[in-house]
Amino acid sequence: MWIEKLIQITPSRVNRFLKNRLTMGLYNYFVVRPGIYNESPSITIEITTKCNLRCSYCPKSTLQNEVIADMPKELFITTVNQALQMNPKPKEIWLVGLGEPLLYPDFSEAVAYIKNVGPAVKVTTVTNGTLLNGKNRDMLARSGIDIVVISLNATSREQYKAINNADLYDKTVENIIQFLDLVNSMDVDMIIHVRALEGPNSKEDLLAFEQEWRPRLGKRGRVAFEPLVNWAGMAPEDFCEANSKRTRNKYPCFQIEKRGLLITLDGSVFPCCMVGYDNCSPLVLGNVQMNTLQELRDGTKLRELKRMNAYGSLYDLPPCRKCNAYLATPNVWIKNPFASLNSKKWL
Repeated sequence: MWIEKLIQITPSRVNRFLKNRLTMGLYNYFVVRPGIYNESPSITIEITTKCNLRCSYCPKSTLQNEVIADMPKELFITTVNQALQMNPKPKEIWLVGLGEPLLYPDFSEAVAYIKNVGPAVKVTTVTNGTLLNGKNRDMLARSGIDIVVISLNATSREQYKAINNADLYDKTVENIIQFLDLVNSMDVDMIIHVRALEGPNSKEDLLAFEQEWRPRLGKRGRVAFEPLVNWAGMAPEDFCEANSKRTRNKYPCFQIEKRGLLITLDGSVFPCCMVGYDNCSPLVLGNVQMNTLQELRDGTKLRELKRMNAYGSLYDLPPCRKCNAYLATPNVWIKNPFASLNSKKWL
């Protein structure tokens, strides 16, 4: 076929560039455009690195020089102010990082500040649910936050011990049920995602999980499943390798293309929420204490990373070489209509 001959005579570097750009173009049109992902950049702010668990899939188990602390209040305010001065403004701010957000002492004040200066901005957090009791439960229900993702991760007590390295399954399930009951009774404008991991849990486990939780969700609850990723290769290899999906060919990284930014504890800015730690300096865009988020998002560093992504060389960078976070985004390679003639399933 002439298409196959054209592909053969075109330099591989050009082929890869065209294929990646076409893939990302279709992704933007069919996925981003309908609103499955925000068209505006999302911002993730790491408000704390304190955590009460040491989960099997978490980079905290392997980090050598991690600083355990809270983001200073002044830096948080600076970051939020810069985010809301961006053009376009972010539609969503995530309060999460390598820590448990409910250990941040000023959590409700942080949500209130965002809502005060940017009422239209959606605020989301991710908690492990173990501390979602007593005052924390009431505080979170009344905080004005839009989405709470609760990473139960497991579908059984045994799986919880293996995934989260703790025997807190029953306690966490009870916390979630009571939180769902409270939010549903208050009828606040909040969505609660009860999340389990794909990989460690089989399809049958996840189906049973959904059926078990459906009667408990009420108006505000949802069940969500999340692929297991290895956090740019920083998560413990034995656990992730045993439970992650495998793929022969890496397709373009859509974390880079989504225009989302991660601001870590010290104000460092990264283009992906999977990085920002020990071995990820090649991806740092700058710091909010020296440059604005607008300058960093529009800067030459991020443009160069996107160019590398288009040419397929992003995975040559140390932080990206082992990363499998692309698996969390739908594979939208172009299916080859001539596959029956030339045996190539994908273009």
